[in-house]
Amino acid sequence: MSDTVTDLAQNCRWKLKAILRTSRFNTGLQLVTLYKAQLLTFIEYRTAAIYHACRSSLECLDHVQEKLLLAAGLSAIDALNVCHLAPLACRRDMALLGLIHRSVLGRGPSHFGSFFQADWQAREEGRGSHRLQLVEHKDGHWTDFAFPSSRPAEYISNSLLGLVSVYNRLPAQIVESSGCVPSFQTALQSLLAHHANSGIMDWALTFSPRIPWHRHLLTSS
Repeated sequence: MSDTVTDLAQNCRWKLKAILRTSRFNTGLQLVTLYKAQLLTFIEYRTAAIYHACRSSLECLDHVQEKLLLAAGLSAIDALNVCHLAPLACRRDMALLGLIHRSVLGRGPSHFGSFFQADWQAREEGRGSHRLQLVEHKDGHWTDFAFPSSRPAEYISNSLLGLVSVYNRLPAQIVESSGCVPSFQTALQSLLAHHANSGIMDWALTFSPRIPWHRHLLTSS
């Protein structure tokens, strides 16, 4: 997987280089528009396939957008507020949270139902931040404990299954009032922008399942 992400990042670099060659003819905002039209979709149609890669591998891909914003003279918060362009890591989280919400609404492929099952007990007891709680995937394979000093692998928290725990902690006004995926993801981006503009240092990790829950923004908010 690391090799796949590295190859993708290399392909993106030369495409970005072609965009930046036009910088003498375009403003920073125009460069971002070109990036969104010509490169962003090239990156994001692979999101579901590469999401579970390790953080260090994904960072080399994230640097592509960071290099663009540097050339455009925009900070990550400026890009979010002015261009509605969140960091790539945030966009990956929000994209797959949208997939989960689509399944919850009953509009996704039926086989996703085996991964995103309703937690009826939590719903009946009113546990969680909203009434659409799902069964969380917390247990690894028994081989995670097979060797001395071993611990559960991080493949769950680094994957789409880890995002189920994030979904369960989203504010009720986002989950329960969003009748479609576009409105759901718009609400997610609004919450992200609120955290960013409130001066929260780790705002880009708002929807990340890779952060311990005792210091996660969705737990403390």
